[in-house]
Amino acid sequence: MTERPQRQRVVLAHRRGARMVRTRVEVQEQTHVGDALVRGLVRAQLGLALRLAAVVTLAVAGILVLSAT
Repeated sequence: MTERPQRQRVVLAHRRGARMVRTRVEVQEQTHVGDALVRGLVRAQLGLALRLAAVVTLAVAGILVLSAT
């Protein structure tokens, strides 16, 4: 029997320590940029919630109208 060659370990690029993302720093330090990011996020979430509420309301109303006939 022939000997198998020794396995060689392949390692991807070495990981560096975790870096803080600049936007996270902006929000944590409560800068003007961070404030604008938070306001934009809240506005987007409100818009999504209102659209979802409208779709659910229309769906429930449609079901009620169809079941009434």
